Amino acid sequence: MQGSMALTVVAQVARCTAGWLVGLALLSPASPASAQAPEADAAAEDARADRAPAAGGAPKLAFLGLTPAAGLDTDLVDAISSYTQSQVAALGVYQVIGASEIQALLGLEAQRQLLGCSEDSSCLAEIGGALGAERALTGDVARIGSSLVVNLSLLDPSSATVVARVGRRVPGAQTAEPVLDVLPALVWSLAHADPAVRDALPPAPPAAAASEAAPSLD
Repeated sequence: MQGSMALTVVAQVARCTAGWLVGLALLSPASPASAQAPEADAAAEDARADRAPAAGGAPKLAFLGLTPAAGLDTDLVDAISSYTQSQVAALGVYQVIGASEIQALLGLEAQRQLLGCSEDSSCLAEIGGALGAERALTGDVARIGSSLVVNLSLLDPSSATVVARVGRRVPGAQTAEPVLDVLPALVWSLAHADPAVRDALPPAPPAAAASEAAPSLD
């Protein structure tokens, strides 16, 4: 009696185990859709990786600020300069070292000396060495008649060469506000001329086509 009951239990366990194994075998093969989904996700991730700089690999950019032409209100130029720095940072393709950080790292006197750097100045190499910056951005603001003119230069400190220049005349600008309106497109155009970040840029602002940057021929 007990032997027959034991055989019955063993048979039931065997049937359950066989059923579980069959079910597992049926569930194992991935459906075409589920097999393709990881591949699609991987392709999308690769595309994003191609467009974005590697983690920690975005070029460092020293923002040296904009200098006012003689007789121009320094408060107005300071407002334009600060907004330019924020727009460069907003692109998300540079590690921006701002004016306050430069002062903290190098001191006020050294910062003042750096503000005089230009593309033909030997102090550009000092920027690269002192700040570890692969790029430097400088510029100026001037008034011509009733217009304000903003010029930006993107520099390569290691070779003391110009990567790109852009400029924009803003007719009738008596305050900083009309200039601030054109800065996003102007900054985007400047970065678009930099091969180190061009492919990682966000879409162009609507007005960017009106202020395309020309790569330097130096």
